[in-house]
Amino acid sequence: MTYPDSLAPSQPRASEKTRAVAHERVYELDLLRFMAAFSVVMFHYSFRGAAGKPGNTFTTFNYAPLAGAARYGYLGVNLFFLISGFVILMSANGSSPRRFFISRFVRLYPAYWVCCSITFLAALTQADPRFPYSIRAYL
Repeated sequence: MTYPDSLAPSQPRASEKTRAVAHERVYELDLLRFMAAFSVVMFHYSFRGAAGKPGNTFTTFNYAPLAGAARYGYLGVNLFFLISGFVILMSANGSSPRRFFISRFVRLYPAYWVCCSITFLAALTQADPRFPYSIRAYL
């Protein structure tokens, strides 16, 4: 049976199908990426932060039972970037290079400057010689 164009059932185009599949979120990857980032934080605060010579540590927090597992948190860096690369490729699937670049720029650049500003203000208010700051470095 043929339909007039105005009554024909709508079928998604192949490009729309590809785009829908390409942007399907995989929540398990989000959880794994969070766990990788959290392991790095725990490494710095529970193991590396308290390690070192007296007076040259980053924190006084030292929780020995946690340090045994936290010592391997540095491996989370590689896992985090491996997953992030895969997710970036998933988001690029079905998109033009121009559209992909613009979407990445709009998503990341404002957050980058917010984080730079917060870090600069924290360094400015702390006045710790281990964390030098200047307007030139900020810009």
